[in-house]
Amino acid sequence: MIRTARPTEIEAWWERWPDANVGVVTGWVSAVAVVDVDPRHGGDTKLAALEAKEQPLPPTVTSMTGGGGRHLYFTHPTHLVPSRPIASGVDLKAEGGLVVVPPSRHSSGGTYRWLDGHGPDQLVPAPLPPWLDHLAVALDESRSAGPGATIARTADERALFAALWSDTGIELQPVEFMARCPFHDDHHPSLHIDPDGCRWFCFGCRRGGGIQALRHLVEPDDDDSTPLPAAVPSELSEAPTLRPNVEVEVVGESNHQDALLALTGGRRTWSGAHRRVQARLEPEDDNPFDPQAVAVTIEDNLVGHLPRPAARLYRPIIEESIRNSGVATCRAEIRGGWERAHGDVGRFGVVLRLPRTAGNQ
Repeated sequence: MIRTARPTEIEAWWERWPDANVGVVTGWVSAVAVVDVDPRHGGDTKLAALEAKEQPLPPTVTSMTGGGGRHLYFTHPTHLVPSRPIASGVDLKAEGGLVVVPPSRHSSGGTYRWLDGHGPDQLVPAPLPPWLDHLAVALDESRSAGPGATIARTADERALFAALWSDTGIELQPVEFMARCPFHDDHHPSLHIDPDGCRWFCFGCRRGGGIQALRHLVEPDDDDSTPLPAAVPSELSEAPTLRPNVEVEVVGESNHQDALLALTGGRRTWSGAHRRVQARLEPEDDNPFDPQAVAVTIEDNLVGHLPRPAARLYRPIIEESIRNSGVATCRAEIRGGWERAHGDVGRFGVVLRLPRTAGNQ
């Protein structure tokens, strides 16, 4: 997304930009990628090192930022490019990113300006170099695969989000996009929708939020004030087979957010979940990644696994409990999963209460 102090100037520039409006047809916002270089954080040095390793960036439309950095503009009309840091002081701003263009003014008082000989009326913007494209995608996939980096929303929530927008006449696209807002007389697309994060904001009427804010507008008579049911009350009435002394966090819960949402009543709240439940621990001898793995289930729903060190520490205790009682159960709590303003959505997590052993004194 591009932002400027003079909309008429950027509109004139947009008309001159080759193939830029391809994004309107193919489903993403701008088909423009900007390399943001901040010398205050070593951006010039880091970018020079990347160019020496790969290949120099081609001449392209360039602006000097109000804070002393550079913006290098490229086109990417054929596919989605993620926005993310490339190195210290070097960011790639593409889908989901935002840059400020000349002649806007920086908070420091400096003015954004086109670099001499590199303005949009002097130079044709170059295609984004493949090596930079591939680096951004690889880094983005690595980040997405890491702990705590997955999208908090569940598949069921994304389906509900799409259904609510469909009721307004808007069909969601695969990536973030702009549309005409159905909640006011919108003559130009001013509504930004993020289908994966289930977030939205209208720059015209200033409404926005997540699923609940949208539900209140689309289904104003829907009553969501009913208290959430207690999770698995029948199991809570039974004593666990393992004594509750030490807290152990479950891992892999990011893959089971749908189940955790259902176990906490199916709707998020501002404060998030604090549901006390009983969990079952089940050895997974046939687990292809770890023969010592221990699965964690709640009400027959798989919600994650014990961390590897904890699985090895507690495996003998769990197996003994199964031999003596037929099961290994413990107290647990489902936490997180909040939904607050400005797209602040938390993932659900599970904490187990397990016995204290020689390994965690």
